[in-house]
Amino acid sequence: MTADTGQLQIQANSGERSDLITGKQLNDIALNGRNVLDIIRVVPGVSGVGSFGASGTGGLTSYSVNGTRQNQHDFTVDGASNVDTGDNGGTQVTINTDAIAEVKVLTSNYQAEFGKAGGGSFVVTSRGGTNDFHGNAHYFHRNEGLNANDWVSDHNGTPKQLYRYNTFGYQIGGPILKDKLFFFFSNEFYRQLVPGSLDQYRTPSQLERQGDFSQSVDSSGNPIQIFNPATGTQFAGNKITQAALTPSQQASFAQVQKILALYPTPNVLNNNTYNRQDPLSSTHPRTEYIGRVDYQISPSERIFARYINNQDTQTGPMGSFGIQCLGSLQIAGGCTDKQPGWNLSVDLTSTLKPTLLNELTVGPSVYRSSITGVNGNITVGANDINLPLLFPVSGGTSIPDFGFSGNGQNYPFTYFGSTPWHQATTTITANDNLTWSLHSHTVKFGAFYQRASQRPDQLRQLQRPVQFQ
Repeated sequence: MTADTGQLQIQANSGERSDLITGKQLNDIALNGRNVLDIIRVVPGVSGVGSFGASGTGGLTSYSVNGTRQNQHDFTVDGASNVDTGDNGGTQVTINTDAIAEVKVLTSNYQAEFGKAGGGSFVVTSRGGTNDFHGNAHYFHRNEGLNANDWVSDHNGTPKQLYRYNTFGYQIGGPILKDKLFFFFSNEFYRQLVPGSLDQYRTPSQLERQGDFSQSVDSSGNPIQIFNPATGTQFAGNKITQAALTPSQQASFAQVQKILALYPTPNVLNNNTYNRQDPLSSTHPRTEYIGRVDYQISPSERIFARYINNQDTQTGPMGSFGIQCLGSLQIAGGCTDKQPGWNLSVDLTSTLKPTLLNELTVGPSVYRSSITGVNGNITVGANDINLPLLFPVSGGTSIPDFGFSGNGQNYPFTYFGSTPWHQATTTITANDNLTWSLHSHTVKFGAFYQRASQRPDQLRQLQRPVQFQ
């Protein structure tokens, strides 16, 4: 038996405040979603709670570091920037924990080379190959069958939200040429059904879609009266018939019926406030490809290249993608967001003299997002809708936005006018650091270059929404 009394560790080479999380520590801790950002909360000075159960590129604004703003952090992987510079709120790619050698979290007083952001700096170093072969395979599973139903869904007899996470992958690394050339490859698959909210709203009944409001009531159970706007008198029997409309009104009525046909039918009985309940979930399959090659050029020079590619497609209900595909009305198929990304880093480390070390890193990073409906489900062309509007539109234009109010009922709304929407974010980073050991001192010189661009579609709404009250 041996005892280690420990020693007081004094950091003498810089005044930075930082913490180091090793790859072994990452693997020993079960991280829900296998996102490295999840463990940063344990570092002193970091406050906030993120949601990382589902794998994705968001979450960079989950934390505040020493009271700084949440969108002021820097995140690099092998020296290449991994920040979506559109809003600094997310990353451009993800890297699973088995492919990480270490994570350094700098919280204050860090050196000039890390001074690109006012908040914290998260420095990730990827894993490389060695002279020995190493690898692993793994599988993680979660399912709604292991969860209890919520009270509202159980009371209304509607199914609970789908909650299914299947994560599997493998890593392998080793030598190509012993002592000279090494490789590491990681492949991670995320097959996710992500639970969302519980959507409750009032949708037209089968009779109402045909103009028959004889059975319709308000939230208090009182009959709703329908009046002819042209005469101000109530429709006979509370029914809108074709004979009561002019030819132009009949044409518009036929087009409105096509839009109402997209509305789901009621599935909740004996409730005058809402008659439709949807337990919302999104399908979010993601795949990570991570490859790294290290080459020992000479005893004094080493180079590596690391490439990450993310394939990411999320298909979810309306309201899952921000202002695009926004609305509480759930149209079959929902919308989809294709958001591929890649990140490359090339690093050359050269020992110029026994006291002089130079490290050059170049790394581009790209992230794209494209939000559209599914198979034209919200376009006027695919649904053969030709409702007279203020401005002429093409077949790929989204259906008119309808809004309803009154009667004390929970009506749905739509905001499809900004869909489809596309954006591309590109960041190019170059670092050169020269370290000189001068007697008992260390002097560091460096240069940093970054070019960041974002090309999003301008948010627009081609037509004003149609409001009914």
